[in-house]
Amino acid sequence: MHNDRRIWDAIVHQKSSHPEFIITSDSAGSYTWNQLFDLVEIHAKQSANKEELLVFYSDKSVHSVAVILSCVMHNKTFIPVSREQPIERVGAILESLSQRNIYDPSTGTFIEISTKNFVTKEMSFYQSIGEIFYVLFTSGSTGTPKGVKITQANMINTLEWSSHQFAWNATDVIGIVTAFHFDISLFDLFVALTRGIRIHIFSDVLNVKIFCNEIFEIKVTSIFSTPSLFGLIAKLNDPNLISKTNLRRIISGGDFFLPSDIIYWYQNFPGIEIYNVWGPTETTIVNTAHRITGLDIDRLKNKKNISIGQSSREMQIIICESDTKPMLVVTPPNEIGEIVVVGDSVGSGYVDPKIDAQKNFISFNGTPAYRTGDLGFTADGEIYMVGRNANLIKYQGYRIDPREVESHLSGKFGIRNCCLVLAKNLSQIFSLVLLIELSPNSTCTVMQVKNILRSKLPKYMIPKNIIFVNSLPVNSNGKIDRNSCVSLAEMQNEK
Repeated sequence: MHNDRRIWDAIVHQKSSHPEFIITSDSAGSYTWNQLFDLVEIHAKQSANKEELLVFYSDKSVHSVAVILSCVMHNKTFIPVSREQPIERVGAILESLSQRNIYDPSTGTFIEISTKNFVTKEMSFYQSIGEIFYVLFTSGSTGTPKGVKITQANMINTLEWSSHQFAWNATDVIGIVTAFHFDISLFDLFVALTRGIRIHIFSDVLNVKIFCNEIFEIKVTSIFSTPSLFGLIAKLNDPNLISKTNLRRIISGGDFFLPSDIIYWYQNFPGIEIYNVWGPTETTIVNTAHRITGLDIDRLKNKKNISIGQSSREMQIIICESDTKPMLVVTPPNEIGEIVVVGDSVGSGYVDPKIDAQKNFISFNGTPAYRTGDLGFTADGEIYMVGRNANLIKYQGYRIDPREVESHLSGKFGIRNCCLVLAKNLSQIFSLVLLIELSPNSTCTVMQVKNILRSKLPKYMIPKNIIFVNSLPVNSNGKIDRNSCVSLAEMQNEK
């Protein structure tokens, strides 16, 4: 068990200072500090076991908050898992942790998930579990999700950075739009609870009018989400939906914010601060933030990139030559390279240290560092992101390794080769596209491909378009050229 009590002590201090303050709410009701702590005690008893970790289904409800707090209270590592994915994938996650059961907060019971190859593993994860605050699972190249280990010290570093970047105050109400297996919700949760700020958990954000009305009724002041949510509101082109609310800050990260959507928000809501943020799960949620100004709007209109923020004491960012492994060579200003995070925000690696992606966790001058795979440059102290390594995709806030999707199709239905890419259409909207090269005489259909992927992967990893091509482009080494595949996919999207 981890012995760092700083986050729990801060939460207890807030509870003791204002025990009857409504600290959280969801579609089912609201809870004061005292009522929330009563729920924490209930889940602590229902989920009690001898393990030093708890794997649980995370829902968009106060019950998930209570489960997380019960783990923090008892120094347990918490591991939120989405229930909106195939049970086989949940089983793979449990197997990687040497676990058989997952806790369901909605029923207060454990569910046993049968796995094909369960073995008790003596992994470094268990040897160091006393240092781990939480684990989040992301896409893995082998077809199995990989678990990212984050310490409490990592989270405290992020909370300190947040206090310098955003002017939080006691009148804020933070709206949480995603379930707690998505890291931006953990950012919202711990910022709020350690500061005594109310959080409201939205049950449904896809019905934009109902969502905006809920913002108005709950008096939400701050929302952190992927750009797609803010894009949905922009598409309705009804400023009255937002202008009547108390919203004063939107934080957008996890994907590229469409220029047209930024311009809509900036021009229609001058009283709302708009932040463009960046950061991977492996470096504790978010590492840079830039508030949009009129100068940024001018840059966007001239088809130029806007800043994602600056390097800071808590979040040290360097740009390095992307083809120098394992040694890092820092690039000069204005030269594109790989964005690397250095210092206290860098997590403790993955649950299984042997996985291929472990090579991204390295050392820079004796300090922990993480190679993000994102490409960018610096100019006048600002950091600009321009793209991503072809082997990584960031879509709807999720980091996807295309090889996980591709691995489930290898050797099936006469598929010779396939390549998953993120490609834009004529409207500049990005979506997942899967290019497939078939063997002669194959009768593979789009429906067959989608059915097998739906049985293996969560919804956000299923490609929107599946395109059969005569052959996939390859480079001089005979390997699939992913950059050329993006161009090919975009050409097909235009037809």
